[in-house]
Amino acid sequence: MLGKIAPRHVEAADPTLVALPEVRVTAGERGWFLVEGAHDNPALMGGEHRVRAMYSGRGWVSGSRLTVKSQAEAARLGPAKNAEVAFVGGTAFGFDSLGDNAPSLVACRGTWAQVQYSLSGLDAEALRSIRLNPKARVGAPSGHVRGWLNRLCDVQETSCDGLSDE
Repeated sequence: MLGKIAPRHVEAADPTLVALPEVRVTAGERGWFLVEGAHDNPALMGGEHRVRAMYSGRGWVSGSRLTVKSQAEAARLGPAKNAEVAFVGGTAFGFDSLGDNAPSLVACRGTWAQVQYSLSGLDAEALRSIRLNPKARVGAPSGHVRGWLNRLCDVQETSCDGLSDE
């Protein structure tokens, strides 16, 4: 092990305020990703004085430990804007969320990220809201779905430019 990246930060005074360390993904292979530059975003931590020390060099991290934020309107079955829709965010999945049901990273291709969500704990209404295409279960572990997102956010703030191939 080269080092550790700090865990998610939950603000004690307001548990709805969550911040994760940000990393730059430079490569990926079979569910593992080469990351570098891990750091806290001072704006989300309440200032420079609250930024945590952590390993910021290069190292491989499992995609199950990484999450993605996106301004996409829908997850696709492939990394292309004309690919069939896998599911939408609905009330169950916030593509722009760092909450408990944030997606884990599975693969990357250009400006697209394949993500995986757990379906556990979703009620019938939430499942209807995501308009799940059964093909989104292909390749995913039982109880999970996968889809490709574009318009990726390179920062955690809710408004981002949404990196895109458009």
